[in-house]
Amino acid sequence: MGRTTAVQSVVDTLRAEITASHRPGDLLANERALAERFGVGRNTAREALVTLQVHGLIKITRRGPMVTEPDFDAVFSIFSHYFASDLRTCRDLLDMRTMLETGVLPAALANAGPDDVVALSAILDRMDAALTVRENAVADHAFHARIVQMAGNTVIARLYAVMRDPIIFYMEIGKNVPRHDAASMGNHRRMVEAIGRQDLAGLTEAAAAHYAYSRAVLEETLSREAAARTPTQNGSGGQQT
Repeated sequence: MGRTTAVQSVVDTLRAEITASHRPGDLLANERALAERFGVGRNTAREALVTLQVHGLIKITRRGPMVTEPDFDAVFSIFSHYFASDLRTCRDLLDMRTMLETGVLPAALANAGPDDVVALSAILDRMDAALTVRENAVADHAFHARIVQMAGNTVIARLYAVMRDPIIFYMEIGKNVPRHDAASMGNHRRMVEAIGRQDLAGLTEAAAAHYAYSRAVLEETLSREAAARTPTQNGSGGQQT
């Protein structure tokens, strides 16, 4: 059995046992005992425990490996790095945002109160006053994160928070197109107005318009990028890159 396979085998077994029969605060066997149990070296047992810790399932203490509360942030942080700087993956990221953020709208609206309308309006004022594309994108993320938080789903809220950097990266793409920023602001304000009057149909319509326009701008940006990489004909009939 290869080293990587041995580590993964120990990780898979311990993960299943933690899920089935352990509670936060329970202590697991130490690395020496695990090495004896699984018939592997202590380094393999140690790597398995480190992997479980990275995934937020345990923490290494002086008393031994201790089961912790599930740490979704740790898992989502690893997941989010895949998207951090890949422009073309933004299509999938936009799909995720559209499905996630549209899906939470009914719950968000049901939980919305006057304070939420005030907070969302204040965020839009920050977007208006932003001096840089980055500042505008950070405020834009805060706007959508607030709506996600209003829905009351802790896992979705954490996912959205941990995906902050790749989402802001995507948002900055659109905000480099001046006309997009103006149209985007209009859709944002219509969303706030719909929340204020408890209008789910109006909120859903404004959100759909927002995501559709974002998709159009993203596709325009990707097309422009592709054209910049495509060889063009020069005056003598040869190709110029």
